[in-house]
Amino acid sequence: MAQPMKQDLRGRLLKFAAWLSAVVEALPTTRPASHMSDPLARYGGLPLAKCTEDACGDCPTDSCDRVHRVLEKLREVRAHLGRMQQRHPTQCLLRVSPLLAECDALIAIFAASLKKGERDRPR
Repeated sequence: MAQPMKQDLRGRLLKFAAWLSAVVEALPTTRPASHMSDPLARYGGLPLAKCTEDACGDCPTDSCDRVHRVLEKLREVRAHLGRMQQRHPTQCLLRVSPLLAECDALIAIFAASLKKGERDRPR
């Protein structure tokens, strides 16, 4: 039963990375836009890669550390998207607002997973 949920999360992360990539590609090629797009391009696909590594079945401590890194990168992406929306509210409204909502949902999922993992971790 847990396997379909993992596949669903991977699918969501894949869609999120593709959506984020499309937003980054749509940005102009100016210096300020490049400054905003570089971290988004770097961190956008990392959660999917780390989630795929998580399926390797290693020790719970490594798994919690990996989820913590994913959560950290998602929060950084969230911060950059928020700044982008503040600087260009009318241009980014249709593209960035739904992406922010999905990022918030993914952050909530990984935060709950981290909390559960730390609670269940053997001491």
